[in-house]
Amino acid sequence: MTRIKQLCGIEGDGYDALIEGFVEMFRIPLGKTIKEEFYNNIQTRPIIDLGIDEIIAGNVINAIEKTKDHSQISISSFSFKEEEIQGDSLIKAGFEIIAPFRKDFTDTNFLSSTPEDDMIFK
Repeated sequence: MTRIKQLCGIEGDGYDALIEGFVEMFRIPLGKTIKEEFYNNIQTRPIIDLGIDEIIAGNVINAIEKTKDHSQISISSFSFKEEEIQGDSLIKAGFEIIAPFRKDFTDTNFLSSTPEDDMIFK
């Protein structure tokens, strides 16, 4: 969770429950999209974990932004400017990181078929 908080620019524990919810929602399903030989490899796993963390962090940022109408968000010890961190950019970067390690899902409906829609589970 620490790396996700760092990617989001979050300090303190005000969003720990939100982050944990996204970790539970995304980590296992995204892990299942990775080829086993890469997911279980000690050299590639940290790269995959970074990509998954970026996807989770981007979704956390987007969830926070949807609840706010300000260009500056500040709640207790959490603060960031919207223009500094973009959730969609992190999500896209995360999917680019894990792309070489993913299984081929062309015959399934687990994930969508377009890169833009890949960010959303069906």
